[in-house]
Amino acid sequence: MIGLFASNFAGQMEDMIELKESLGRTTGTLAFYLRSFGSYCLRAFPKEAQLTYELASGWCEEGASNAGSGYKMRAIREFGKYLVSVGIDAFVFPSEWIGSRRAKPPYIFRDDELAAFFAATDEVAPSKNSPLREYSIPVFFRLQYYPGGGAMKRAADSFLRRLREYFTVFLPRQRNSSPHTVTACRQTWNMFLGYIEDRMGIALANMTFAAVDRGCVTGFLEYMSGARGWCSATYNQRLCCIRPFFKYAAGIEPLLAIYRDDLAGIPLKKGTANRTVKFMGAEAVRALLAQPDPETRTGMRDRFFMALMYDTAARDCEMLSLALGGFDAQSLTVTLMGKGSKLRIVPVSAETVALFEQYIGLFHQGGDNASPLFYTVHRGTRTQMPDDNAARFMSAYGKAARESCADIPPKVHPHLLRHSRAMSLYRAGMPLALLSEWLGHEDPEATLIYAYADTEMKRAAIEKATAGESVSGAERERGVWEGNDDMIKKLCGLG
Repeated sequence: MIGLFASNFAGQMEDMIELKESLGRTTGTLAFYLRSFGSYCLRAFPKEAQLTYELASGWCEEGASNAGSGYKMRAIREFGKYLVSVGIDAFVFPSEWIGSRRAKPPYIFRDDELAAFFAATDEVAPSKNSPLREYSIPVFFRLQYYPGGGAMKRAADSFLRRLREYFTVFLPRQRNSSPHTVTACRQTWNMFLGYIEDRMGIALANMTFAAVDRGCVTGFLEYMSGARGWCSATYNQRLCCIRPFFKYAAGIEPLLAIYRDDLAGIPLKKGTANRTVKFMGAEAVRALLAQPDPETRTGMRDRFFMALMYDTAARDCEMLSLALGGFDAQSLTVTLMGKGSKLRIVPVSAETVALFEQYIGLFHQGGDNASPLFYTVHRGTRTQMPDDNAARFMSAYGKAARESCADIPPKVHPHLLRHSRAMSLYRAGMPLALLSEWLGHEDPEATLIYAYADTEMKRAAIEKATAGESVSGAERERGVWEGNDDMIKKLCGLG
């Protein structure tokens, strides 16, 4: 270190550099700026032996750009802090004067820009000063971009490979997403890829990340909103099934971050607040449950399905994923797996248990506890009953029940039973907090829709609050102040 530094600060500079190197620090940049500072001291303040504000600021301002001045200030601040730590009085730049380093985001070439760049490298002319450069430059940049070449083929292969890894490894194994979440994402991507193939003419085998840009995704969402009548909630849910894949892919291949950031700019759609809930009263539910014929095998299954769904207020997917072992007839409980693979235990009535005993006698003789409670037989194998099967027979029973009960809505679907049971429990006095746990709501605010929807309880509360009051214009007792201006003035403090 001797001889590297000049000025009256040379000894302290050498000691600081030796200290940092002994701690394993890299000191090349710091030593460079300290040598520059020493040269400035010899030239401008040859007799100065104390680090002052004038000395430090004068060097930083001398022939430096904004970026260069920042590097100088950081170096001289380090030197000042060292001098103070060894007991020497010195000026130290406040950190807020320097600011933080701002990393510039890297520029990522688009596919067309890459093609133009490589075409330009192919046009490099020979030169006697750089032998073979017309061969080395194109090869060098292609190897730097991707060892092995084939950039466009790599993009296509990468998209399909990452998509397969996302659905077969990341979601079910690494993130441990629930089967319902994986199914919802898979359904969205099947619709999305079908849209790209049908509407944009891009075959699945030729799919690339570049093809799935913001315009493609928004076009899909707007098209499906019009074709299938998606509300804003469905629109946002489908968007949230698409974007996480690009976040996953960008985490593995940083060059794909440009596509992730492009889709991040798509805003969620703001919808109108709808706090009305359609539900059926007790008479309507009884009329619906009376429609299946319990003397037939299918009728017995359908009645038990609807009775259990109403009794537990379960979601359709929770009913269909319920295993035989999830129904405990001894303790009169059912174990349901809700959203996010969250389990909850729900009590059932004795009447539902009686239906369960009849049902398993027909469908689960010597049954396996791991088999689905409600199933269909496909090629000799029991598989979980599909959701459209449950929706189909409930719709048919709803139309038949409407002929004898006008309270049955025109469209009966599985979730209607969940709403009906929730409203029945709320009207019976179950607190909203307990009802939220019963329904498996992660956010208790989601349960407030039943409080908004119950007009009967609102009407009863209004009648109770206004009992004895008349709003029909009937005669009432006159106040002693009416017609007496002097008393009114006194009551108002004017008398």
